[in-house]
Amino acid sequence: MLTRCLTVGLLLTPPAGVVANENKQCSLEEARSAEEGADRVKSWTNLHQAFKQFGHCDDGAIAEGYSDRVVEMLANRWKTLSELNALFAANPEFGDFVIRHIDETALWSSAQKAEVNAKTRCPKQATVLCSRIVNRVDALRRRGEEKR
Repeated sequence: MLTRCLTVGLLLTPPAGVVANENKQCSLEEARSAEEGADRVKSWTNLHQAFKQFGHCDDGAIAEGYSDRVVEMLANRWKTLSELNALFAANPEFGDFVIRHIDETALWSSAQKAEVNAKTRCPKQATVLCSRIVNRVDALRRRGEEKR
């Protein structure tokens, strides 16, 4: 019972950083820059920089752009996982941001490929990250099944 309550509490608690970013408004100029920048993200370091600069603008088309990049990199650039894992370990808020962007707006085939990568190609030092990727894709799958 206690485990269930703790799990529910963790699921309902907003990720660290989300509350802090709610206080900062995203200006029109920042929104334009964030949206343009999301398309240019080519590495986890680029995404981390965008998160630090524009994390408070994470909504709508900007959020979709980040989701596309996150899922695409997890699906097709798995060899860069060590870079993500280092950033993930050093900055839990960024880790939450990455996991949150494995969402319904990204290509489902890419999300499934990311899940397979996390299940079958996970380095030992990244087991926490891989587990979160698998759990997130599984949650998306369950939500999709509930809608049918």
